[in-house]
Amino acid sequence: DFWVTFKTHSQRHDPSEHRKRALLLYQGRVCRDWHKTLGTSAAFRLLPLREERLNELHQELLDSIYTAKIEAVPMVCTSF
Repeated sequence: DFWVTFKTHSQRHDPSEHRKRALLLYQGRVCRDWHKTLGTSAAFRLLPLREERLNELHQELLDSIYTAKIEAVPMVCTSF
Protein backbone atom coordinates (compact mmCIF):
# COMPACT_ATOMS: atom_id res chain seq x y z
CA ASP A 1 0.00 0.00 0.00
CA PHE A 2 1.08 3.57 -0.73
CA TRP A 3 1.46 4.72 2.88
CA VAL A 4 3.30 1.58 4.02
CA THR A 5 5.79 2.17 1.22
CA PHE A 6 6.67 5.53 2.77
CA LYS A 7 6.76 4.23 6.33
CA THR A 8 9.24 1.53 5.37
CA HIS A 9 11.29 3.44 2.78
CA SER A 10 15.01 3.64 3.56
CA GLN A 11 15.03 7.45 3.23
CA ARG A 12 12.56 7.73 6.10
CA HIS A 13 15.26 6.37 8.39
CA ASP A 14 18.15 8.18 6.70
CA PRO A 15 20.18 10.46 9.00
CA SER A 16 19.91 13.20 6.35
CA GLU A 17 16.97 15.50 7.05
CA HIS A 18 17.04 16.50 3.38
CA ARG A 19 16.32 12.94 2.27
CA LYS A 20 13.41 12.73 4.71
CA ARG A 21 12.05 16.05 3.43
CA ALA A 22 12.39 14.85 -0.17
CA LEU A 23 10.32 11.80 0.71
CA LEU A 24 7.58 14.02 2.19
CA LEU A 25 7.75 16.29 -0.84
CA TYR A 26 7.39 13.30 -3.16
CA GLN A 27 4.44 12.00 -1.16
CA GLY A 28 2.65 15.34 -1.30
CA ARG A 29 3.25 16.00 -4.97
CA VAL A 30 2.35 12.50 -6.09
CA CYS A 31 -0.89 12.54 -4.08
CA ARG A 32 -1.80 15.96 -5.46
CA ASP A 33 -1.05 14.93 -9.05
CA TRP A 34 -2.86 11.62 -8.63
CA HIS A 35 -6.02 13.37 -7.42
CA LYS A 36 -5.82 15.93 -10.24
CA THR A 37 -5.58 13.25 -12.93
CA LEU A 38 -8.18 10.78 -11.65
CA GLY A 39 -10.68 10.00 -14.38
CA THR A 40 -8.50 11.44 -17.13
CA SER A 41 -6.19 9.88 -19.69
CA ALA A 42 -3.26 11.19 -17.62
CA ALA A 43 -4.21 9.06 -14.58
CA PHE A 44 -1.41 6.92 -13.15
CA ARG A 45 -0.70 4.33 -10.47
CA LEU A 46 0.71 5.46 -7.15
CA LEU A 47 2.94 2.40 -6.89
CA PRO A 48 5.62 1.47 -7.45
CA LEU A 49 7.38 4.46 -6.01
CA ARG A 50 9.46 6.17 -8.67
CA GLU A 51 12.95 6.34 -7.18
CA GLU A 52 14.18 8.48 -10.07
CA ARG A 53 11.54 11.13 -9.32
CA LEU A 54 12.35 10.94 -5.61
CA ASN A 55 16.02 11.55 -6.39
CA GLU A 56 15.09 14.50 -8.63
CA LEU A 57 13.09 16.06 -5.80
CA HIS A 58 15.98 15.49 -3.40
CA GLN A 59 18.30 17.29 -5.80
CA GLU A 60 15.80 20.16 -6.23
CA LEU A 61 15.66 20.49 -2.46
CA LEU A 62 19.46 20.56 -2.17
CA ASP A 63 19.68 23.11 -5.00
CA SER A 64 17.18 25.42 -3.29
CA ILE A 65 19.03 25.14 0.02
CA TYR A 66 22.35 25.87 -1.72
CA THR A 67 20.83 28.85 -3.55
CA ALA A 68 19.43 30.25 -0.30
CA LYS A 69 22.87 29.99 1.31
CA ILE A 70 24.48 31.82 -1.60
CA GLU A 71 21.86 34.57 -1.49
CA ALA A 72 22.46 34.99 2.24
CA VAL A 73 26.13 35.84 1.69
CA PRO A 74 26.64 39.61 1.79
CA MET A 75 27.76 41.28 -1.42
CA VAL A 76 31.30 42.63 -1.42
CA CYS A 77 32.02 45.84 -3.26
CA THR A 78 35.32 45.64 -5.13
CA SER A 79 35.29 49.11 -6.69
CA PHE A 80 36.56 52.12 -4.77
